[in-house]
Amino acid sequence: MQASEYTNIVREEKKHFWYQANRSFAQTLLEKYIFSRRIKILDAGCGVGSNWHILAKLGSVVGIDNHKSAIKHARRYSYDKLVLGDVNNLPFLNSKFDLVTSFDVLYHQQVMPQKAISEFFRVLKPGGWLLIRVPAFEFLRGQHDVIVKTKQRFTAQEIKELFVESGFEIVKLTYFNASLFLPLLLKRHFFNKSGSDIGPLPQFINWCLRQWLRLEEYIVQVVNLPFGTSVYCLAIKLKSK
Repeated sequence: MQASEYTNIVREEKKHFWYQANRSFAQTLLEKYIFSRRIKILDAGCGVGSNWHILAKLGSVVGIDNHKSAIKHARRYSYDKLVLGDVNNLPFLNSKFDLVTSFDVLYHQQVMPQKAISEFFRVLKPGGWLLIRVPAFEFLRGQHDVIVKTKQRFTAQEIKELFVESGFEIVKLTYFNASLFLPLLLKRHFFNKSGSDIGPLPQFINWCLRQWLRLEEYIVQVVNLPFGTSVYCLAIKLKSK
């Protein structure tokens, strides 16, 4: 990811509807299935630390990222440990964590998805959980993907195959942000200006979009959505592979 994008994220992470909605949905998923509040968590590809607040409610959090700028920004938060490292080769012992989260990491050019997921499996304890989010559908690729150095956008089926191959049992697999699927599709194909998708919005528009996604959060708790701009997958490691 370009260093400038980390600056964009730091500026917008607390107020932008997209970040707010995704943190809220991830927290809802985790709290629905994970009852302990004393677990060991790995935030794999922690970026600037935007998700530390929701993870710290569940236990102690270790963050790892391969970009020095990300680690620098993540130090704003009280991670138990921050590591400069590679999700393809995690520098942790087997069966160390109860939960691994990886938000918008597997799609990066430097990441090998199957290798990374196998590493997540290795460092999880039996009965441990993995929650990932990735951007959906190659036909939604745009200039923003150039900025964040996207190698691949995924379908839910592709994520399912990766998880099953690595030995996970999937508990929840759904698309998210279906509300903005069509506007993003139109933007990417007809108004595809260069630059990042992340930027300041008028307060009222930001509020309206947040309400749309708040409604979607409730819907996704009941059904899996058939399309969206992101894929979420929550899975459990039942036994050693």
